[in-house]
Amino acid sequence: RRVHMRVVIGSNGKLQKIANTNLVLGDTDVLIRVVACVLSDVDISRCESSQTGVGGVGVGTDVSGVIEKIGPSVSGLKVGDEVVGRCVTPCGCADMCLANSLHVMLKPSHITHTEAVAVLRGGLSAFLTLHYLMKVVPAETLLITNAASAIGVATAQLAHHWGVRVICAVTGATQRKFLQSHLSFTPTELLQSTAIVSDHRFEITFIDVRETDLLQQIMAETGGMGVDCILEAVPAHQQQNVTNLDSLLGCLGVFGRCVTCVPHTLSPAQAKHLHMKSATFAFCNDTAWVHSAHLGRLSHVTNQVMSLLTQKVLQFQVPLVKFQDLDDEIVRVCRESACGC
Repeated sequence: RRVHMRVVIGSNGKLQKIANTNLVLGDTDVLIRVVACVLSDVDISRCESSQTGVGGVGVGTDVSGVIEKIGPSVSGLKVGDEVVGRCVTPCGCADMCLANSLHVMLKPSHITHTEAVAVLRGGLSAFLTLHYLMKVVPAETLLITNAASAIGVATAQLAHHWGVRVICAVTGATQRKFLQSHLSFTPTELLQSTAIVSDHRFEITFIDVRETDLLQQIMAETGGMGVDCILEAVPAHQQQNVTNLDSLLGCLGVFGRCVTCVPHTLSPAQAKHLHMKSATFAFCNDTAWVHSAHLGRLSHVTNQVMSLLTQKVLQFQVPLVKFQDLDDEIVRVCRESACGC
């Protein structure tokens, strides 16, 4: 009998392979043979800081693969289906993993498993941020900092598709070239809105924060009014967050919405600044949706992301940081594991 393996962070702070003994199929679960998985920033941070838990902490939440077994209450999926989805607990870096059927859906046939799983996290965060937290409408202005990250690229693509004017803050020519190569697609029809209907296509603007002052440039671009929305994405691995919160809040216009993926603590002065502008400040943590009661909404959003990927509105992003740039122990264990992460 074959022993299934999974990768965890051991008690010594190192990645190691152990027997996967948690494959007990529930009524609404599906057993997935993993073809590709994603190591998130949280996984990498845990590896680097040697954070461990009782019995070891698993790695890999977003997975893509083939269904091997289904629970008796699962509908709409069958054995042999190629799917992409998210595990409730980090266990994707393995040859087999369990996922709730509400968290997975069919993979578009024209893309690979690697492409599907790579765009999932950024696409989910982008949709949740723009639609539920910012509630953007066409012709509004959106500023994205740390735009070369997965959520930054996906948010820029989706916002551009919805008719939003996008301004990307970059740190050098390399990031600018990377973004231009992933945002150079022909925009499709704008999202129809009863409030604003426009046929105008906005060009994506790039601001190098190392060569110019972000606040001054934003005021020049917006006629001194500030932007409607701001997304502070998590910087790419081992890259510094070059914008500070005071500068970002200064770029925000009246009734603006600022969403951050960074766990900030607002000072009294910053809170007063938001109050004077009647602006809102929110945090984006896409993993919270998996552990909440919004499973139906999450399933709808994941379907929308896969649909946008099929329409090539969201495009596969090659990460700026590859495995050879990470810790040797992470590379060694993940390459030895049975999964394609």
